[in-house]
Amino acid sequence: MECLRCGYEMTAFDRECPRCANMQAQVEGDAAPGDVDIDLLPSTPPPPPELAPRPPVPPPTCAPTPNYRPEGSSGLAVAAMILGIVSFPLGPVGLITGPLAIILGSVSLSRRQPGGPMAIVGVVLGCVAFLVSLVVGPIVAAILFPVFARARAKAQQNSCLSNVKQLNLGMLMYASDYDDRWPYAGNWPDAILPYINNTQIYACPSDGRTDGRSNKQTSGCSESVSYTMSPAFNGFYAGFPYPPGTLPPGETGVLFDGTQLGGGRDVAAYRHNGGLNVGYADGHVKWVGKKHFGEIALSPWQASVSSQVAPATTP
Repeated sequence: MECLRCGYEMTAFDRECPRCANMQAQVEGDAAPGDVDIDLLPSTPPPPPELAPRPPVPPPTCAPTPNYRPEGSSGLAVAAMILGIVSFPLGPVGLITGPLAIILGSVSLSRRQPGGPMAIVGVVLGCVAFLVSLVVGPIVAAILFPVFARARAKAQQNSCLSNVKQLNLGMLMYASDYDDRWPYAGNWPDAILPYINNTQIYACPSDGRTDGRSNKQTSGCSESVSYTMSPAFNGFYAGFPYPPGTLPPGETGVLFDGTQLGGGRDVAAYRHNGGLNVGYADGHVKWVGKKHFGEIALSPWQASVSSQVAPATTP
């Protein structure tokens, strides 16, 4: 059918003319204007017109940059800061922890990881701790090493004092079994060995000759024994009371640090802080300085009656 105003060919579905918007149309045949022949209607509606393609969507203007990192801090940055902080109280250990903090912080910064300020703090503290350790470390070592050396020497002195105590008691036990007579200086280590049953105490820890060891057969081998017996006590009476003209047993030294099995002050060894350990005739022991060792009597007899010493027989 066609429009009555402009003659535009209209379809059966057009309610008005697409050209002039007139709602009246002439249908072929005897139909009145505006009527639509139902038979002329198509059985199916025509397909919808094709949609025009959408224009491409432009990229967003706030796209993330390639260097974008999420919020937070990397483990390297945290570790660098912690190592830098703990390097100060650790003292000389800062020579190790300081460079570690510098390395970890530098790696974190080079990779542009989150937590840059923490990495910078770790690097700075690590450098400062490392430099401080380089300066303070030798000073602290110079102060502590002598302290450690004195502590070690004191421990060796106490160990040696314990050895002298046991050896002195072994001599007294020997005397109680042999008519209250002291052993002889030439073989005293073998004589008291059954009473102490330990050859290790013959060696002083500070005696480099024995190297902390002692041979079981000590007779005639002075290098395996670190202690010297005064020969004035060879077979001397160890009972109480002492004979007239003798010194009190608490004032006479029997055993001391030395280099031979028997001898006097000329073979004494001052191994312990400028002194030596001395075992007395009454059984007590103590450390004596080199100056005062010359004042200790190594003979039970007084000087006025020293000529009265009579040789004793070997038990």
